[in-house]
Amino acid sequence: MELARFLREGSDQLARRSVRATVATTAAAGLDFSVRLGSVAILARLVSPADFGVVMMAGAAVAMAEQVRDLGLSTATLQRPDLSAAEVTNLFWINAAAGLLLAVALCALSPALAWMLGDPRLIAVTCGLALTLPAGGLAIQHQALLGRNLRAGPLATARVGAGLASTALAIWLATRGAGYWALLWREVSRAAFLTVGTWCLLPWRPGPPRDLASIRPHLRFGADVLGSNLLGALAAGCDRLVLGAFAGPAAVGVYRQAAQLVATPTDQLLGPLYQVAQPALCRVQREPERYRRAYQRLLTLVSLATMPVSVFLAVFAEEATLVLLGPGWDQAVPVVRILCIAAVFRQPVGSTALLLLSRGDARGCLRLAALNQVLLLPAVVAGAVAGPTGVAIAEVTVAALMIAPRLRAACVGSLVGTGDFLRTVARPLAAAALLAPALLAARHLLGGLDPAARLAGAGAIAAPLFILLWLALPGGRASATTLLADVRTAFRPAAAPSPVCP
Repeated sequence: MELARFLREGSDQLARRSVRATVATTAAAGLDFSVRLGSVAILARLVSPADFGVVMMAGAAVAMAEQVRDLGLSTATLQRPDLSAAEVTNLFWINAAAGLLLAVALCALSPALAWMLGDPRLIAVTCGLALTLPAGGLAIQHQALLGRNLRAGPLATARVGAGLASTALAIWLATRGAGYWALLWREVSRAAFLTVGTWCLLPWRPGPPRDLASIRPHLRFGADVLGSNLLGALAAGCDRLVLGAFAGPAAVGVYRQAAQLVATPTDQLLGPLYQVAQPALCRVQREPERYRRAYQRLLTLVSLATMPVSVFLAVFAEEATLVLLGPGWDQAVPVVRILCIAAVFRQPVGSTALLLLSRGDARGCLRLAALNQVLLLPAVVAGAVAGPTGVAIAEVTVAALMIAPRLRAACVGSLVGTGDFLRTVARPLAAAALLAPALLAARHLLGGLDPAARLAGAGAIAAPLFILLWLALPGGRASATTLLADVRTAFRPAAAPSPVCP
C-alpha cells in the first residue's frame, strides 16, 4: 500500500467523516460491550475472585509496561498535521522494538513482583501476559494511521472480532478448570487477534528504518505523552498493587471487578467518541470557532453517555452485582456505589485532556498526571487499611480534588473557556440529578421482582426518562436538534465537487 497517499487522505468533509466514524464505532462498541458484559457474567461464575485477583495484579504491571511500549508515538501520529511515510516507518520500528524489550524486562522482574506481593503464581502469570506487549507493538502505528484518517469504524469492528474470539477461548478453558489461565489466555489471544485484524485493515508493510533524525520532534512530543500515560497507568494500577499487599488477591478481585462494572459501560460508549474526536480536533486546531463547537459537541455526548449510566448503577448496584457477577460478590456492592460518584464527573472532566493534546501541550498533561499521582498514592495507601471500600473512597476523593486543576490547565488561555465547559455540562448534570429520585422510587415499586427483572424494568424506564428530562430543561431541545442535524447531514449523499476552485 502507498502510505504517502494514505497520509494525504482524510482532510475533506471532516464533519461528515467524523460523524460517520462516530456512529460506526459506537455501534461496534455496543456489540463489544455486550461481549464483555457476557464474558464477565460467565467467567465470574467459573473463576474464583482470588484467581481474578492474581491476573489483575500482574495486569497492573503489564498495563504500565504498555504505556511505555507506546512511547506516546501514536498520539504524535494523530497530532502532527504533516507526517511523511519515512517518519511513520521509523515510528513503527521504535514501537515494535519497545514492545519486545519490555516483554523481556517484565519477565525478568516477575520474580521480584511475586516476592513483593507474596504470590509465586505471579511469575508465570506476568510472563504470560507479557506476550501481549510485542504483539501490540506491531499494531500501534497501523491503528494510529487508521484513526488519523477517521477510519475508526473498521478498527472497532476488528476489536469486536478479537474480543469475541478471545472470550470464546477463555470460556472454553474456564469450563475445563483452567482457572486464572483462562483469563491470561483471553488477554494474550485478544492482543494477537487484534494485531492480525489491524494489519488486514491497513495492508501497509513497513520497510527498513531510515533518516532517524526526522522523528526527533515526534520523540520529544511523545516523551511528554509517555510520561503522562505512564503516570496514569501507575495511578490505575497502584490500587491493585497496594490493596494486594494489604489484603491479598481476593480483595483485589472484588475491587477490580466492581471498578470494571462501573467503568466498562462508559468506556465502551466513550471509546468511539475519543477515537474520532482526537484526530478531528487536531485537524481544526487553527479554526477557533469550529474547534470550540467540535469540543462542546463532544463534551455533550460524553456527559450524556456517562452521567445517567453512573446514576443508574449507583441506585441499582446490588442488582447489577448479583446479576453480572453472581453470588459471592456481595463485598463489591458498596464499592460500585462509591465509584459511581466519581464516574458522574470523571469522564467529562477527563475529556479536557484532548484540549491539551490537540494543541500540542503534552507537557500540561504530564504535569496533571504527576499531581494526580502525588495525591492518589498516599490516599490509596491510607484507604487500603479499610479494604476495597477504603480504596474506592480514596479514588473518589482524589478525582474530586483534581477537577479544578484539570479545568484550569485545559481551559485557561484555550479556545474553550471554563465557562464554555460548565455551561455545556450543566444541563446533562441537572437531568441526571433529577433522574436519581425517580430511579429510587422505581426500585421501591419493582422490589417484588427478581434482580434481573428489576434491572430490565428500571433500564426501560431510565433511558427515555433521562432524555425527557434533558429535553425539558432550558436549551435541551436546541442541543438535541443540533446533534440530530449533524447525524442527518453526515448520512446524506455527498454533493458532487465543484470543477472550479474557489
